[in-house]
Amino acid sequence: MAFFSVDSNCSFKLFKVAVFYGGVNIKVHKDLLKNECPHIVVGTPGRILALTRDKDLSLKNVRHFIVDECDKMLESLDMRRDVQEIFKMTPHDKQVMMFSATLSKEIRPVCKKFMQDPMEIYVDDEAKLTLHGLVQHYIKLSELEKNRKLNDLLDALDFNQVVIFVKSVNRAAELNKLLVECNFPSICIHSGMSQEERSELRSRF
Repeated sequence: MAFFSVDSNCSFKLFKVAVFYGGVNIKVHKDLLKNECPHIVVGTPGRILALTRDKDLSLKNVRHFIVDECDKMLESLDMRRDVQEIFKMTPHDKQVMMFSATLSKEIRPVCKKFMQDPMEIYVDDEAKLTLHGLVQHYIKLSELEKNRKLNDLLDALDFNQVVIFVKSVNRAAELNKLLVECNFPSICIHSGMSQEERSELRSRF
């Protein structure tokens, strides 16, 4: 979720951007708002709502209201309530933009409740969703074959850095242990860690 409140005469190099999310002491975010006065705010609905309720973040001058991954944001009733409450705090005269790669028929009407006569843009060519020069491959494997194949690929490929996504915290921890045992320098980041731990690990990547 992002909010823009920018003077049209303001140069891009003068923009101040702030990011707010849970897991960080809210006082840090309150101090940032007080001292930096950002033009662009990006954050999770829960933290944005907390800052507005405490009167630390004013939305009265918002000109652009953006919801990324709007299907995920609005499928959850709790998150939808947060987004709705935040939306009501913004001016009526603003631009609303919503983005999603997987917008279902059920959620589309919900999105439209936030907009007036919206223009819908579809990317119907999958090639347009891929970065130029990026080559993608996939391998169909059984669960038992994955570790061995990953090891083989890491041995064979010339790479600088690799990011591996898995479906659970346990799988992340197990794979990290395996990679270290196979002499691949590895770090593991997952939701079971505090925000401080995750930030420290990312800085080592």
